[in-house]
Amino acid sequence: MNVTIGCAVVTYDELPEKTRKKLLQDEFESIREMWNFNFLVDEFKEELAAIGFVEAQVWFSGFGSQGDGACFDAKVDLVKVCAHLGIAYNPDEQDWDCSIEIVNHHYNHARTRRIVFNATAPGLLLRDTQELVDEVGDKIESLRLKLCVDFYKKLEEDAEGQTSEENLLESLRSRSYAIGRELASTLAEAAKCEGVQII
Repeated sequence: MNVTIGCAVVTYDELPEKTRKKLLQDEFESIREMWNFNFLVDEFKEELAAIGFVEAQVWFSGFGSQGDGACFDAKVDLVKVCAHLGIAYNPDEQDWDCSIEIVNHHYNHARTRRIVFNATAPGLLLRDTQELVDEVGDKIESLRLKLCVDFYKKLEEDAEGQTSEENLLESLRSRSYAIGRELASTLAEAAKCEGVQII
């Protein structure tokens, strides 16, 4: 024998305020857990490669805690990076070397890495060579920092857009809800009936 059990179904706005707040928080956590950032990361890697940071690995954490941010590790193609920055560089004439060094393993913000730039310039005095290293190295480091900060902002905007209260409420209001205490009471009554199975 089949038994149909009825219970009241309400909209989100008809629920008690405490229940609405709990559902809103649960929805926020659920959406944030399922947030798909892979497209943004892939797009960022393509941007980095075009500039000269190749084979990049991207790291980030967010949003709202100390130490949050984004950074990347990559091989540095100096020809491309210098061209992007408008720096004259000829690898056949200038012996330059550049890499990204990890400064801090515990966080993922922009300053957990830094550019290490070395140059030897035949005919230049040591002082002039150091000025060249400082100037070019600083420009590449400034570029790296800007890329990290801009990418983190893009991630943050995307995550916040998906978990905005407006979007969360739209999702919650598209559903129907059974009142828990009423449903529990109805099921308890039904369970007293012989041959009724609650599933």
